[in-house]
Amino acid sequence: MITREIIEKFISESLFEFHPRQTKLCIPIIQHICKKMQAGIKFEEIKICENMLIDGHHRYISARLTVYKIESMM
Repeated sequence: MITREIIEKFISESLFEFHPRQTKLCIPIIQHICKKMQAGIKFEEIKICENMLIDGHHRYISARLTVYKIESMM
């Protein structure tokens, strides 16, 4: 199970390819998406503009946590 502590540690210690535009994340949403990704459910791509993450913050973090391949659209 992916806990709040795991998520917070991962975010604080990781380098990310895209810069977030959103300042807050919802832990239960990330946990829920991670479970679905681990079950193999396909997700919509994240949206990027000039290395700025525009849409898909929770999906991006969840994909990184679960080593899920998520597509991006520019």
